[in-house]
Amino acid sequence: MYYFLRTILSICLIVCALSPGFSLSAESRTALIFGNKDYKSVSSLKNPLNDANDMAVVLEKLGFDVILKNNTDLAQMRDGVRAFGDRIKDGGVGLFYYAGHGVQLDGVNYIIPVEVDIKRKYDVEDQCLRMNYVLSAMEEANNKLNIIILDACRNNPFRGFRDISTGFVSMKAPQGSIIAYSTAPGKTAGDGTGRNGTYTSSLLKYIVRPNLSLYEVFNRTGLEVKEKTNNTQVPWISSSPVPPFYLKGGLPKVTKSPLSDIPFFPRPLPQSVEIWTEPTKQSHTTAAVTYIYEAATGNITELGNRYRDKIEQVFRQKGYEVKARRDLPVL
Repeated sequence: MYYFLRTILSICLIVCALSPGFSLSAESRTALIFGNKDYKSVSSLKNPLNDANDMAVVLEKLGFDVILKNNTDLAQMRDGVRAFGDRIKDGGVGLFYYAGHGVQLDGVNYIIPVEVDIKRKYDVEDQCLRMNYVLSAMEEANNKLNIIILDACRNNPFRGFRDISTGFVSMKAPQGSIIAYSTAPGKTAGDGTGRNGTYTSSLLKYIVRPNLSLYEVFNRTGLEVKEKTNNTQVPWISSSPVPPFYLKGGLPKVTKSPLSDIPFFPRPLPQSVEIWTEPTKQSHTTAAVTYIYEAATGNITELGNRYRDKIEQVFRQKGYEVKARRDLPVL
């Protein structure tokens, strides 16, 4: 019985890793996407509409409720942020994506509506949207995790103004947030030679890869952008501590038995347990994992009950004694 208890707990770890449906990211997901391309008084850009539309399609497939707004003026951008902030107050994960012109002025980052008409330096403060406005909406929502992706600063549309600088300054990420910049502070990002901007084309590639954590998605994207641009564009990340999150899938598959890393498990590994180190032939789900863990702790939930019979049958087939449900052992 002693080995049985420890085996259940160990099997739980294996099933968590091998189960294709297991994820730490089963949260409600809401995204706000801006794509600004057709500017009235400054240079238009090639790809922001493609970037925004393609990102919307991908995020919807990844389970996000998407608010998509293209070629927006300042009022529309503010309305979008308010609606987004209200939705993420219910909890879960919020994602903000912007493609278009962006500048910094006196250490403040601004994203630029399509109808701006900048004649003076102070027009930027009046006619453009401060990124702090977006961050404040997320911070006020106090939800679990927020992701900010900025594919901006493709060039400086206000070159005639000495104090308006190319590129964003690095912002302090609010608690529970991660900010991904398409390029390093004070630098410009490429608009791309194909359908998408340089950064977004790589991001679209990696954001759909299963079993990559959020950090891995941004890191692989950044490495590819650096390689494609010969280090002239270096993406940047700013983050507070955030919980593990997977946009698609969950934990990576185990290539060796995690049992060997559990100090209290007996050596050598019993033959009856080693079979679980092989790729599983069973269709285990998060509910099944819940049952195994709660069986070991003596706390069976309704979720776990659905898979109780199936899991107990598997144990019996492997030669384990399965106690009556009311007599499941407690650690």
